[in-house]
Amino acid sequence: MEGKTKAGCEGQRKRENRDQRLAEEVKEESQNEQNMSESSGENNFSAVEQDIEAAKRAAGGQGESLEKIYNGYFSSRENCEIFAENIPPEIFELENPTIIDAGSSQGILGNYIREKFIASSKKAKLVMVDMNKVAMEKSPVQADKVVGDLVKNPLPDESADIVLLRSVLQYVEGKDQAAILRQIYRVLKPGGILVSQFGSFKDKEQAEAFNGIFGFAHRKVSFSGKEEGIALHEQIFDEISRISVGPKLYEKFDEFFVTRVNASPADIAEAKKYISEHVERLGEVLTRKDNPYAWKIPYTIITCKKKE
Repeated sequence: MEGKTKAGCEGQRKRENRDQRLAEEVKEESQNEQNMSESSGENNFSAVEQDIEAAKRAAGGQGESLEKIYNGYFSSRENCEIFAENIPPEIFELENPTIIDAGSSQGILGNYIREKFIASSKKAKLVMVDMNKVAMEKSPVQADKVVGDLVKNPLPDESADIVLLRSVLQYVEGKDQAAILRQIYRVLKPGGILVSQFGSFKDKEQAEAFNGIFGFAHRKVSFSGKEEGIALHEQIFDEISRISVGPKLYEKFDEFFVTRVNASPADIAEAKKYISEHVERLGEVLTRKDNPYAWKIPYTIITCKKKE
């Protein structure tokens, strides 16, 4: 009994130390974001807010759907399969598992994973969680649909066997990324799995240079360096079982600034000036280094486990 008590105290100390480190990192990240916001101007919106507005315009027949805006990246079955390869095979042996598609949009990824369970003669419950109510309402996917903020995840404790988190973290402020991962940890059952895909650059300097582009579109993003993103997941979860390279997202300047966010001519001119001054820092991220610019977003996929 005494041994169990000591082990419990040691575990508590480790969790407290981990939470303290995270709090310090969140404070530093928050200050960095404030400095960037002050330098790029006010009235920036989160990427989630802008995508919700885009979905509303599309629903009203005044614009393209999110899938078209992102050139089919998130609906691609090939990209869904690359993500699925990071799910441990034993997960597909579970009976009646609950799948959470966190930041689901239209639930294409979650539905793809559910189909893989069905192909193995297994039933699976799919729950979609997203702030974008319009995107979920327009989705043909049959699932439990929950409108909610992942920072304040409305789902109950230990209710999920697997959580899918694809290209979400970079679209919330740095201080909220750890909060989302902690909420997912809470929602997972013991032994549960998170598969997370996040935008990851060569290093923090390159990521910050890339983030700076979006300030001219009045869009808040918080891409990270690869090692920085991995470390964040390691601090929350008990085990990391796999780290792999995700499919890259290719974008063109005009497609983003003109078609997607309808930026003003002044903002477009400032954005082009900014890129021209940061070509060296952006490096291989730029697939075209003169006007009209183009870039690629690299992704890392990481598989995390909650202890049994």
